[in-house]
Amino acid sequence: MEELETAVDQEKDERIELGKKGEDAAAKFLERHGYQIIERNWHCPAGEADIIAFDEDMLVFVEVKTRSDIDKGFPEEAITKEARSIRKDIRILSARFRLRRNAFSL
Repeated sequence: MEELETAVDQEKDERIELGKKGEDAAAKFLERHGYQIIERNWHCPAGEADIIAFDEDMLVFVEVKTRSDIDKGFPEEAITKEARSIRKDIRILSARFRLRRNAFSL
């Protein structure tokens, strides 16, 4: 039983590390293309965003999906139908983000 728990913990650690590498690569890509990274791994009661960036005057929320291979599908296949239809949630996240940023910049 202990061996199974150790294997599960190791797999979880590997997934977390892979996800961090994917987020790092995404942030570098965005920066090379002129985006200003504002926040990473941002959370609020309405949800979370892997990366928040500015593209000129537009606030951009980025969801990063990373795969080590395509055995389990392509990264875009990991984004659920619910995640694709979160316009209202994005508006809430955006408003909360702006309110928090403004509160700290006063």
